[in-house]
Amino acid sequence: MDEGSLPGAFRSPPANYGPAPLLVFNDEHEGEAGEARITRVLEGHERVGYGGVFLHPRPGLMTEYLSSRWFELMRHAVEECLRLGLVPYLYDENSYPSGFAGGHVPARVPEARSRYVGAVFGEGSDGVPEDRLSLHSWDGERPGRVVEDGEIEQDWVAFVMRSMQPLAWHGDTVYPSLLDPRTAKAFLETTYEAYRRELGGLWDGIPAVFTDEPHLPAEGHGPWSPGLHVTPYLLGQFRQRKGYDLRPSLASVFYDVGEYRRVRFDLYDLMHELWVENWALPMEGWCEERGVVLTGHYLEHDWPCPYATPGHVHMLAHMHWPGTDMLETFLLKGHDFHDIQNFHPSQDGREPHGLMYMRQVHSVANQLGKERVIDESWGAGGNDSRPEDWSRIGRWLVVHGVNLLVPHLSFMTIRGTRKSDHPQTFSDHSPAYEHLRPLNDELGRLCWVSNRGRIGQRILVLDPLTTGYCLSRKADCIPERDVGSSHNAGTPPGEEQFTRAIASVLDLQRDFGELAQDLSDAQADFDLGDEYVMEEFGRTDGADLVVGEQRYGLVVWPPRMTNLRGATAEMLGEYLAAGGLLYGVRPEEITVDGRTSDLPAQWERRFDDNCRWFPDREALVAAVLGRVPARLKFDSPPDTGLAHMRRVKDDSELFVVVNSSSELLDSGFEIETTRDRLYELDSSTGDCYSLETNKEAGHLRSRLRLEARAATVLWATDGEAPAEDRPPEVHDRHGQTELELESVERVGPNVLVVDHCELRIGGEVRESEHVYAANEAMW
Repeated sequence: MDEGSLPGAFRSPPANYGPAPLLVFNDEHEGEAGEARITRVLEGHERVGYGGVFLHPRPGLMTEYLSSRWFELMRHAVEECLRLGLVPYLYDENSYPSGFAGGHVPARVPEARSRYVGAVFGEGSDGVPEDRLSLHSWDGERPGRVVEDGEIEQDWVAFVMRSMQPLAWHGDTVYPSLLDPRTAKAFLETTYEAYRRELGGLWDGIPAVFTDEPHLPAEGHGPWSPGLHVTPYLLGQFRQRKGYDLRPSLASVFYDVGEYRRVRFDLYDLMHELWVENWALPMEGWCEERGVVLTGHYLEHDWPCPYATPGHVHMLAHMHWPGTDMLETFLLKGHDFHDIQNFHPSQDGREPHGLMYMRQVHSVANQLGKERVIDESWGAGGNDSRPEDWSRIGRWLVVHGVNLLVPHLSFMTIRGTRKSDHPQTFSDHSPAYEHLRPLNDELGRLCWVSNRGRIGQRILVLDPLTTGYCLSRKADCIPERDVGSSHNAGTPPGEEQFTRAIASVLDLQRDFGELAQDLSDAQADFDLGDEYVMEEFGRTDGADLVVGEQRYGLVVWPPRMTNLRGATAEMLGEYLAAGGLLYGVRPEEITVDGRTSDLPAQWERRFDDNCRWFPDREALVAAVLGRVPARLKFDSPPDTGLAHMRRVKDDSELFVVVNSSSELLDSGFEIETTRDRLYELDSSTGDCYSLETNKEAGHLRSRLRLEARAATVLWATDGEAPAEDRPPEVHDRHGQTELELESVERVGPNVLVVDHCELRIGGEVRESEHVYAANEAMW
């Protein structure tokens, strides 16, 4: 086969499309654990089909981070990657989240430390904090009016600012506030400039740097802390930019009192604005000027909860290769629990919340012409995860936009407690390691083909992020045992507690994910429209709404969306006035910038034919597909889990098709195309097969057989391509035989995987729960 042809290139794509794991440096890298070990690991990675590595310091590291010895190791690793044809990528932090440079940033700018506002409760005049930001009466459920200490006779709640405490994880320093303009400057100087200086001429061989989960913590990381990230700098900027003092209104941030929608919108909108100005833009600008790509991801799982991550999609717009992570390996097999990543209970073949935030990053890439989309994949899947899990999830990631998979993790060593750091490991410690080549080759083919040509979406679904701003009730993060007491402990990550922490946005989160899943199952071509991205990169053009490189003829207002930014409202008004169409589920009430508005009624009066409301999500999806029919239709698809991505390349079209369901797909189908011929590119082998077709007006009809959890590529073209004969179907004549286990003998040290347990405390047996929650309860 001609390797220069599309089928030939598909069979053997460039190495940089192969998965590139996070290669973990986690020991004293001397002697056997030094350069020789690095070389041996990299040679193994090249042998099993990896395309590169991200050089990732992690817990267990004893070599001093950013020391001269550290950079000796980095130079050796980069040189060996280049020798072997692997792509060397950098990782910008000692562990995570990015921003503290292993403690160097807080040491340089200690005054930029993270602070937070929390609620303190009391009774009578004793114990009222002198350094309070505001003080309110307390009726047992919510704050009342602002009071002074002399007025206190009964219960009260005070809002106070405290500093985040030093953590060993941060090098016994305090994680800095990423809203502070001093932080990004210090981070770039201590980390990025140091790598560029120390790598010298090798810097030109580094295509990208991975930044990992930068966010805005309170007492601890993530959105569950009882407090909220607030600093003196933020309070000053709030007064300057929003025109009033936030302190007397803090009760409205935590509780549904006063003009809480207005206050919350103003606060989180400003936090987003400062985060973009003082973090995203400096990081993006430094990388552009020095010829390196900025990649990585934020805490997208929390969406639309703004506590630690107010508006990650717009932040991704200022990454050259935006990304996500998709942790654990139970995904797409059906589950009855709510996972800490906010995957709601779901049936086999679907993960609506995960699909939704995959489509968020895919949409940004479509709209802004981003070359690559990365995903930190399979992390903490456990030592019992298997290649079939990685392939099932990997194929699903690709069809929803990913074209660079970053397996999490590949350990240099698992000595001692290192083996408990988020297993599994993609390294020679794993019995699956030497058998990874077929998996890596298939995922490399899929990543390559999903990045050919361009994509053209016709439907824009509005992203209700700022509705989340207005709904998010921070008091839900205060553990029930602490309400009315002066003690604010960290929130346990058990399912009951972390779902309570974001209870105010759970319905919005669930319903938006279900809408994305339904549209995907119906083979609709759609992007999600982040309001900040629309403001920066969007415009109207006749009856179309244009965002960057994408042109949309239909805009969708999702269920439970109840707020718009003023800039979005203005843009949509122009779009409707020019004849654009908006379909949606009408909200009972709406705010604009958190202020009450009659906008839907105005639109209905002015644009009755263009603004159409439907009673529920099912009717909305049916109407959308009636207006913009799918370009790929199957006669008998599975109920859920079948998805495709369409790419247009020169004079041909490519359809990446993934069946994430547990059902065999054996169905006739129809493709909207003017091409004459249709081929199937087998992602597992790289083979090309010709498909029999019937040509109708603007369509090709054919038939496809696709196994459960499998992927393939349909290629519509006018030219004749070299094609193989399809191998005969093999039938298993022997069936399955159940074997009885007679005995088990441990022949060497091993790992016992315990994910859930029943904990006995004080004679009481708690319900089965994740071991993390049980451990928290113990302490």
